[in-house]
Amino acid sequence: MKQTKLILMTLILSFIMTIVTFNGCGKKDEKNFKIGAILPLTGGASYLGESVLFGMKIAFEDFNKKHKTNYELIPYDTQSKLSNVNNIYHLIRSSNNSNIVLSWMSSVASNLVEITEKDKVILLVGSAKPELTESKNLVLRFWPNAIQLADLEANFIINYLKSKRVGIFFINDDYGISLSNQISDRLKNSGIKIIFNETVASDITDYKNIILKYKNSNADLIYIAAYDKVYLYLVKPLKQYLGNVKILTDLTFCNFKTLTDFGDLSEGIYTIGTEVDNHSSKKEEVLQFRQRVKNEFKKEADFNTALGYDMAWVALESSNSTDGTSNKIKEYVTQKKNFNGMSGTIEFDKTGNAKFNLYLLQVQSKNAFEIKQ
Repeated sequence: MKQTKLILMTLILSFIMTIVTFNGCGKKDEKNFKIGAILPLTGGASYLGESVLFGMKIAFEDFNKKHKTNYELIPYDTQSKLSNVNNIYHLIRSSNNSNIVLSWMSSVASNLVEITEKDKVILLVGSAKPELTESKNLVLRFWPNAIQLADLEANFIINYLKSKRVGIFFINDDYGISLSNQISDRLKNSGIKIIFNETVASDITDYKNIILKYKNSNADLIYIAAYDKVYLYLVKPLKQYLGNVKILTDLTFCNFKTLTDFGDLSEGIYTIGTEVDNHSSKKEEVLQFRQRVKNEFKKEADFNTALGYDMAWVALESSNSTDGTSNKIKEYVTQKKNFNGMSGTIEFDKTGNAKFNLYLLQVQSKNAFEIKQ
């Protein structure tokens, strides 16, 4: 009798160990990586980081639901200070188990790119700086580059607005300088006269005297490549002192905070945007995305939210579809024909530089609508 009980207990224990072992093996194969995101969530650039984070959170939720995975997004706040970036990166490497780091802003990526290359970590970044992908093997850059933007904007100025005399204001950094150079070259080559090409800075709030210099220049279009409050400081006196001059702004104008700050002052401004910024869009997934952002975060979705979603989705898909090593992830992203994102169709070249669907828009009643050329 005792021997029978012993055999029975042995069989039961063996069965339990088999289940535990089976379950343990299953967990090893589960995709439950933690992926860190380096974002400005407080401080001067928090409106950018927050918007990007909204999109990333929804992407993780959607991807895990669709693929029955358990990826976890771990956001880290730079407090809009570059001095915090390296410490955050080392914290991510010590606590997260993925070969991917998500980030935003050119300055952050420039600070990280050498160390991520050395560590063989894929760095995804929302940045306009083309040099980040030109010479670095493990960078994926999520932003329309200056060439794509300038081609679209110059074509619009020449063929739709039919402007002949153009004034340019550009923010004095890598982003503004590259855009100014590209669009100036295209306009000049098409016989358009550049009346002025003036730098602006985020710490100047009064542009009245600068604008008055060009009051009698007969410019029929002002092009602005800037961001946040610089737009506000420029557009208000432009409308006041240059009358009905047309104004074309860069993609950055479609930020929900900028449009909110502008209010009725934004009426009639021409700009560039993604599928999410285009309020003419009838795509069901875009309409649902806008509503989700509004419901969950009490904010309006914009290109930052859309690009945050798309960045996260590309990171998740490439990680989930490969063995998770950096070279395989980069290879997957650059060899796939395109990704269908919230911002529209996204294509990557062999260096990891993304090209996006962009729309020419005009602001009406504080929303931007596609211009049918």
